Amino acid sequence: MKNYIKSNQNIPIISLQDVTVSSGRKHSKQSKEFFSIYRRNKAGTRRKSKAPFTLVEVLIAILVAGIIIGAAVALINVLHENMLRTTRISRATAIANNRIEQLHAVKFEDIELYEESQTQVNEQGTPSADGLYRRDTTIGPLSPSDEDNQYREVTVKVQASSLRDNPDIDISLSTIIVDRKNIGN
Repeated sequence: MKNYIKSNQNIPIISLQDVTVSSGRKHSKQSKEFFSIYRRNKAGTRRKSKAPFTLVEVLIAILVAGIIIGAAVALINVLHENMLRTTRISRATAIANNRIEQLHAVKFEDIELYEESQTQVNEQGTPSADGLYRRDTTIGPLSPSDEDNQYREVTVKVQASSLRDNPDIDISLSTIIVDRKNIGN
């Protein structure tokens, strides 16, 4: 093992041309690859040239991957909660809008009969004991000076409890309903 081939860094590499096993055969290709990963530095000690990852490097890689995965899971959770909240806001707005449309179709004389307070409704706005939404409908004169009772102010308020720390959902829509029979008088 006296023959050395110099590398570009002036570090000698072990030449395996003269290395033989006790039977006189040359080493196999695998054993040559094993021995070739060792180099000698200037002090003459052996060091690995293609060292595998150390335990510390693997642990750091696992830690970084864990932090990234944890942040991704937290982000997905927040996005999911925001999607659910947005869906509830949209449904509450649709419930209030549908109620106002229903009241526009009612006779003006009967409109006062549709006033309600804390009616529990489902996602379609139908009264239901297990509904997620509460609906208030208030109907009153537009102003105290409305002597002819030709106008009614209708306010529909829809509430829903929200998820976790988010504030409750509270949607309120108002409209004015006119008595069409008395408009020209």
